[in-house]
Amino acid sequence: MNALSKAGRWVAGILLAGVLVVGGCVAINTSANAPKSPAPAPTTITQSPINKTPVSGGKLNAFFPKASGDYSLTFQQEKKGFAEAKLKKSGEALATLSINDVANNPSAVAKFKDSNEMIEDYPAVKVGKTQTAVLVGDRYQVKARSLADDFSASDREDWIEKFNLSGLSHLK
Repeated sequence: MNALSKAGRWVAGILLAGVLVVGGCVAINTSANAPKSPAPAPTTITQSPINKTPVSGGKLNAFFPKASGDYSLTFQQEKKGFAEAKLKKSGEALATLSINDVANNPSAVAKFKDSNEMIEDYPAVKVGKTQTAVLVGDRYQVKARSLADDFSASDREDWIEKFNLSGLSHLK
């Protein structure tokens, strides 16, 4: 029985080795035949922000406007590369204000390329009837989005100007 037991272990070892070899060949063959991802399209934007690490949301909070008087600012969301606050006046929600680090989002940068509007020397765009945004330092999108019907495009621009845009442009 001892010789039979040794032979059984030997056969089991050969079978296990065979399974590993066959499994490895299938895995190699599958990856060899896998379609290759297309190369990224070249960008035409100068100073492309690709492959930069987005800053933490906490660092972005420092560049938001300071609320005063009847206005209050409550931070709603903070994550890597993004911070958002809700602007209220006498308790009524007027707008959301946000900063988005578009370090790895060339399409977000591209929409500012042909902008004819400027807010404090930064290219600006309007998105629909409720949003206004500027691109700061080819990297940070600062946006005001109306929540109240009477919070106009002019109001959005005024609040964007209250951000520390110059300071934000130097954030790396």
